[in-house]
Amino acid sequence: MKLEKLDNTLLVVGNLGELKIYKIKYELTINPKDNAKTSHKHHKGTLVEGLRFELVNDEAFVEAHKKISDIVTDKQGHFEGPFGGVSGDGHNLEIEIVNRLLKLIANEINRVVSSSGSSKWFLAFPQAYNKELLMLLNDDIKKNLEKNIAENLVKLPPEKIIQKYILT
Repeated sequence: MKLEKLDNTLLVVGNLGELKIYKIKYELTINPKDNAKTSHKHHKGTLVEGLRFELVNDEAFVEAHKKISDIVTDKQGHFEGPFGGVSGDGHNLEIEIVNRLLKLIANEINRVVSSSGSSKWFLAFPQAYNKELLMLLNDDIKKNLEKNIAENLVKLPPEKIIQKYILT
């Protein structure tokens, strides 16, 4: 893919604890270290194409970092139930928390992508939750999804994500 085709696109990178959305801008700049003459009479140097990444959204989802024991006051199975059995709540609290986080993340992606004016976007989200997240996204948002990367790439700089996963 050519760099100029990435102009005005979005890169959405996240996991259950963090969501980053970058707007990608294509730029032509003059390399001042190059002594070659350009068509512009006031500047020396050659034109170099590149990408600029503007962080438009950076969300931290604190609930993802909490331990279940921090949320629930009684430890499951702590009290003895009738007939010597263990009393504990049968909820799947972890599943509920994951589902709630996925809904929050999907709502944020829907909001930012739909209001961005970008015609296409890229997603990087961990494989364990990728399909569930996609199901929660609006259809009009999903149709403009150019590439879905089922990996946790939150710690990678956007330049490396584009270089390794999009431009290859």
